Amino acid sequence: MKKPDLNNPSERQEPFRVPQGYFEQLPSQVMAAIDRHVEQAEPKREAKKIPFYRTELYAKIKPYLYMAAMFGGIWFGIWVYKYQQKIVAEKAQTLAMQSDSNSLDTYDLTAQEMEEYIDDACDYMMLDSREIMAYVTDDEQ
Repeated sequence: MKKPDLNNPSERQEPFRVPQGYFEQLPSQVMAAIDRHVEQAEPKREAKKIPFYRTELYAKIKPYLYMAAMFGGIWFGIWVYKYQQKIVAEKAQTLAMQSDSNSLDTYDLTAQEMEEYIDDACDYMMLDSREIMAYVTDDEQ
């Protein structure tokens, strides 16, 4: 086999051939390939939703929120303490009233006044003597 002289164009053999009309269609083919590649490479991105606790606004108002929560907790604690004291005072007052009502000496009623009081109470409750006896004797008639 004879070696070709590459400096002499008449002897040069070209092993690769370009198809006819290739360079006329090349720019449109390249642009179409670029467009396809761009569409495939960069899918449409949806905007990422950033949680509120990671925003700059939250970072600025966070100390004020904590302070408001602290004052709210203090206010609630004071309210509970006052409510508890009110209940304790009412219980003490109720116990004092019960102990006063249990002792008959505090009213100093005579037998006649007591009888009038009972008669008035019976009239108010619309009880007659038969019903009173039924209640006293636990007898239902």
